[in-house]
Amino acid sequence: MTQNGKIIELKGEYAVAVIKKESSCGENCASCGMCDTSKMRKIEILNECGAAVGEEIEIFLESYKTVILALITYLLPLVIFFTSALFVSHELISALILVIAFVLCAFLANILAKRKSFMSRAKRKELRNDN
Repeated sequence: MTQNGKIIELKGEYAVAVIKKESSCGENCASCGMCDTSKMRKIEILNECGAAVGEEIEIFLESYKTVILALITYLLPLVIFFTSALFVSHELISALILVIAFVLCAFLANILAKRKSFMSRAKRKELRNDN
């Protein structure tokens, strides 16, 4: 997964970049009028390429890392819920276990996403020479 951005601040080996917020409805978002695609978003990234403030960059995150975080956030709570349903007969307690599992797994995924090994990385945009 790659996206274009611009460095606005440096923090040691990390950088803060501004990216255009992606819409969930694709290229035709403006036609439906349901979302505001003009919003910009700040993200912290690993600045391995040594980009400077004001420099245009490509921000990338390996797809398997996105899948791992999604599995932890969404699938693991359901596994915990269905496993607990085998041992707990009361529906209210099972629902409470699901909510607690979801909150804990979302918290775990958030902590994992902030680790250096899971962070988005910056690379300099390659200049294209269209002659």
